[in-house]
Amino acid sequence: MAASDGRWRHRRAIRVGEHEARVEIAGTQAQLVYDVDSSILDGIRARRGAVGRCEVIPDPLESHRDLLTLKTAALLSNLIGTDAVTTELWQYATAVVNVSRAVRTRVLEQHHAALDAVRDERTRHDVERDAVKEQAREQRVLISMAGSMVKCARVKARPVTRSELAHATASKHRNVVSIDDAISFAVDPGTEHGRLKRHPDRHDLFKFVPIT
Repeated sequence: MAASDGRWRHRRAIRVGEHEARVEIAGTQAQLVYDVDSSILDGIRARRGAVGRCEVIPDPLESHRDLLTLKTAALLSNLIGTDAVTTELWQYATAVVNVSRAVRTRVLEQHHAALDAVRDERTRHDVERDAVKEQAREQRVLISMAGSMVKCARVKARPVTRSELAHATASKHRNVVSIDDAISFAVDPGTEHGRLKRHPDRHDLFKFVPIT
């Protein structure tokens, strides 16, 4: 039934004649022929016909399911010493194939779950990395804008308005950090060159205060 090297070789998986239906499994030393119940072949023909008419879309992993079930049923018949594949053996073989399919499905689910977990971890890492980069960029822009505002007040040597401080900063920076946030930073803690101080009576005016 099996070749001496443990491999199966199949000359013709299913042979259907005018009055007979048989499965042939050929090895190097022996050829065993199993008679197949006609109702089994009718079911196989019906399934193949449905696929051929595009009434059913087969699972790519199930394209040889009937052949696998027939071979399993033939092995079972050999174990009980017969040469016929009956409907009862077909049912037993179907149960075996279903178990095999369930195991395969479970393995694939675990594999895909592991891949999804890796992708999710990479995505989380990328998001966190981008967030850190963006936070560092905002901090650099904030320090730069505060420095420009302090310099503006120092150069003018008089109280300056909020509008003047805004125009002292780069427009591309104003798209990243708000003017009010930059002014608040320039007031406290300020920069290495000094800081701003709000006018006691007009909160829209600021003057330069050098580092003491």
